[in-house]
Amino acid sequence: MPKIIYKEETLNGIATLVKYNHREEFYLRIKKEGKKYKNISLKTSDLDVARKNALNAYMISHNQPTKTRQSKYLLETACEKYLEEKQELVDIGKLSQNSVDTYRGRIFERILPYAHAIGVKKVSDIDKKTWKDNYFIFYRKVKEKGKWKKETKGLAISTINNDISTIKELLKWMIDEECIDPRKVVMPVEETDDRNKRDTSNPAYFPDEWDKFKKQLSIWEKQHSAKEVGVNYSWENFDDEENKWKAKWFVQYLMFQYHLGARPHETRMIRVRDTDFKTLDNRQFKGIVKISPLSKVGKRTSVMNGFVLQKVIDHLEKGIEIRNKQINSFNNMIDSKFSQMPIEKLCRRYKRINPDTRMCDLHAPLSSDDLIMMNPFRESSKDQILSVGTIHIWYKEVLAECNFSENYTIYSLRSTHITHAIQRGIRENKSRGSIKILIGDNCGTSDKEIDDTYRRLNTMLNVDLLGFHEDKKITLKTDRIDIQFTPEIDDETFDYLRN
Repeated sequence: MPKIIYKEETLNGIATLVKYNHREEFYLRIKKEGKKYKNISLKTSDLDVARKNALNAYMISHNQPTKTRQSKYLLETACEKYLEEKQELVDIGKLSQNSVDTYRGRIFERILPYAHAIGVKKVSDIDKKTWKDNYFIFYRKVKEKGKWKKETKGLAISTINNDISTIKELLKWMIDEECIDPRKVVMPVEETDDRNKRDTSNPAYFPDEWDKFKKQLSIWEKQHSAKEVGVNYSWENFDDEENKWKAKWFVQYLMFQYHLGARPHETRMIRVRDTDFKTLDNRQFKGIVKISPLSKVGKRTSVMNGFVLQKVIDHLEKGIEIRNKQINSFNNMIDSKFSQMPIEKLCRRYKRINPDTRMCDLHAPLSSDDLIMMNPFRESSKDQILSVGTIHIWYKEVLAECNFSENYTIYSLRSTHITHAIQRGIRENKSRGSIKILIGDNCGTSDKEIDDTYRRLNTMLNVDLLGFHEDKKITLKTDRIDIQFTPEIDDETFDYLRN
């Protein structure tokens, strides 16, 4: 262990000039936290020169980021610690679990695989070339994606940009934690592609495509409702009604998504108590929906078509009624066939049996705590709503008959709502600024997202206003006089609230 053979306070006591027994040069010894010190070589054995160099050495050291053992972290370890802090925000209600799951998916499914592919394993491996431009190019060239290695010609620009926003946040966190030297980092920048504004993972429907989708959805409902259901027990004689109810539920779910413009995960959290209705002086019936504070951007109050919302709630009550018919039928079967069976054996055979009543309990009436998208036919209390997988299977069945070139998703209903709402506002001569504010507040989105969503369809949604045409006079003959007039655009032909 080195021994100090000379010691002299300098710089008004904030540092010390020292000399060790095994070194010729003087060192500047700076006190750190606890019992730790930082030693800087002054590269001279002359005491007077060391005194002159002390201030300059101290300033250089002060402006440099502190080297810590964290620079030796594996990048994966740093990412885990970053996600741990995100999870703490979930625990105190400042962030939704879905957001953390999204961060985790981006990091472990794309960001870390990219880093490993270019040889970045430790935090200290990160340099100015690691992220700048390279991430975007890397994922635009990929040939397959997803768990099942689906063939692709590169990830969507919107997907890559979402990853880049997470990378920037992760890098800033590592700088704050003094894991990396900020001078060695160049923040990546989101990319734009003006040549293809529809290059998005959730494109909005064009008006003619939207009409085609709704027609095909109606056909799908009739076909799905007519499917035969295998009957295994006599109490299932109401399965046909259940099947029709689920088909109608799916249709109403899609229309609800379109009319409210909510994110799918937001809709799955809406309860009856979060809804209300209001009739305006002009007799418009509005639905008021409170979005949960656990959603992606926090709580907000949204307005939609009240009739669409009312249909959803009425349909849920109808489902509970059908479910109770099934249960009564089941109970009648139990009473007639198994009245003498010991309760222990009966409960083993039918787990839904209440041992106190020897019957299956009826579904409770709709309450304010129930989810508006609840599935009353669920087999488990955990499966409150029809699964995401089931919804996507049915959605793909409808799209398969439409033969669209775009990859429309459930999230596309939100994009379509925003686009049609903007179009309606423009046709009613609202200022662009006020349209953005209204739609942004109602849907919980940003000005940038609104601009990007609308610009993709701007010309096609205004096709009747573009192009040069001669005014055509129409002559209306009456008994007394012939009247000529030029027909005007009918502002009522476009209504984004139509079903």
